[in-house]
Amino acid sequence: TLEACAVDILDHAPRVSDPGATFFYGGNSMHVAGRIAEIAYCNRFPASCAGLGSGAVWVKIFNERIKTPLGLGMFYSSATNPRIAGGLVSRLSDYRKFWRMIMNGGVVDGVRVLSAAAVDAMTRDQTGGAAVYYSAAQPDVRYGLGIWRFRPDAAGVAHVLSDPGKFGVHPWYDLDEGVGGIVMLNDPDGAAQGGGRHVAFQIEDLVHDRFAADALDSD
Repeated sequence: TLEACAVDILDHAPRVSDPGATFFYGGNSMHVAGRIAEIAYCNRFPASCAGLGSGAVWVKIFNERIKTPLGLGMFYSSATNPRIAGGLVSRLSDYRKFWRMIMNGGVVDGVRVLSAAAVDAMTRDQTGGAAVYYSAAQPDVRYGLGIWRFRPDAAGVAHVLSDPGKFGVHPWYDLDEGVGGIVMLNDPDGAAQGGGRHVAFQIEDLVHDRFAADALDSD
């Protein structure tokens, strides 16, 4: 179950530093956070958790708070130990709608799913200046909550938000130009040098430059 897995992570996963000293990207943290969400939800709505085991509670939270309000077809492949960091099955149209909701400050098509404060927390640097022990992005890219912060200025304000996947899927949103997109490749080397992520960066740059210059050429 999600509970048993979270307890195992807390009890047995190796520690690379004292809490807060380093940033280590990975799914373990989100798994533990999912279990924390279950505990908070069941403390507040005990009747809604009656008869449900851990894992099923998380799926219920996701369905109530995200899937149903947005009208999505996304689903988890496990109802007992859903893999929170990457375990959703989704159509591209659903993922696009979810991404639009984040970029619109928690609202899409007139439906508010997250508060503006929640989205601000997701997109703000949450690493606290900690040394980067492991990152799925470039070493100088800082992390929010589920979102990477690219092209920071001298004040640390990110100008591009993204959440690139390991195998070639790359969404992004250019805050300066108010435009974004999703590059979707099936590439086992997507995060490696020369892989799909770097193709996505080139596309992202082309779109940014065209909008910034309001170019009409045919390059």
